[in-house]
Amino acid sequence: MAINTLGILINSFEVSQMSISILHNLKRIKNVVPYVFYNELPEFYLKDLSFTTLSSRETYGYQGYTIATSLYTARQLLECPSPKKKFFYVWDFEWTMKQYNYNEIQDIYLNDELTLIARSEYHKKLIDNCWKQSIIIEDFNHEQLTRLFK
Repeated sequence: MAINTLGILINSFEVSQMSISILHNLKRIKNVVPYVFYNELPEFYLKDLSFTTLSSRETYGYQGYTIATSLYTARQLLECPSPKKKFFYVWDFEWTMKQYNYNEIQDIYLNDELTLIARSEYHKKLIDNCWKQSIIIEDFNHEQLTRLFK
């Protein structure tokens, strides 16, 4: 039986709902070996983690399923040749809070290499109407994350 590995690519662990959801659910995930790849990691999250943390540079050689969590990390993930399957977890709509070039956003959201993940039915409707079909995984739910491997 093959071992399923799941990498999550983040900008940094910070005190946020997304970071708390990731921490909470990766501790509970079953039959999957989780990794978190980071661009910046504060010292206070280095203790008592139940999963491996690695620099984002390591994604270039990582061959498991990988989830980007922002426009920036999605762009990084698209440049990585090794991940088995690539996802973009649209936690929030960054393009509504900050000015972005439409073509850059379109290149990410419509990229065939990325499967889009919505965090709720409401987010799914918006993503599907604006970009392309997405799947729902509510707030990084550990049971729903394992469905990615089926």
